[in-house]
Amino acid sequence: MKNELLVKGIIIYVAAITIYIGAIDPPIMSSGITQPLQQAEASLVAGLQSMLGGDAHLSDTGDVINYPSSGTSLFIGPMCVGVREALIFSILLLLFLGVPLKVKLIGLGVFIPAILIENIARLAILAPVAGSYGRAAMSSVHGAVWLYGQALFLLALFLTWFQFFAKPAIRKVKRSAEEKQKREKAKIE
Repeated sequence: MKNELLVKGIIIYVAAITIYIGAIDPPIMSSGITQPLQQAEASLVAGLQSMLGGDAHLSDTGDVINYPSSGTSLFIGPMCVGVREALIFSILLLLFLGVPLKVKLIGLGVFIPAILIENIARLAILAPVAGSYGRAAMSSVHGAVWLYGQALFLLALFLTWFQFFAKPAIRKVKRSAEEKQKREKAKIE
């Protein structure tokens, strides 16, 4: 029974991620859907850096942060805003078997803002690297932080959700089912 559930879960995840990568991700990343979020994050990052004494200035388009002292600029593109990470995390939670929908939605309400806040912090940290050490250094750090750091961060959030939200809910559902089964068995006897 447990092995069947595990196999079903893996098949569902693989199918969902495949559908996401093939059908959902390309239109989101190539259209202007994320433009308002790009502008908002660029504004937050530039404002945060200016408060900390940086020379960050927004461009007229609102999605490019210019650093006049170093002569560099940072484009906040569709992949920079955390939409992909938030969607993948949402897929993982919503398709998790055996957990009530209410617990899944609470998890999304708690952890999606955490993903977006972490993303803003990541951009605020990476931009000075570009200003101080150049684009090549920023690209190297960005590649490592984005690829490995983001994956570890999402895994940590998922495991936190599982430990503190899903696991207790699964136990509660299991206890309720066992109690119901005992009551029905007692009625029969």
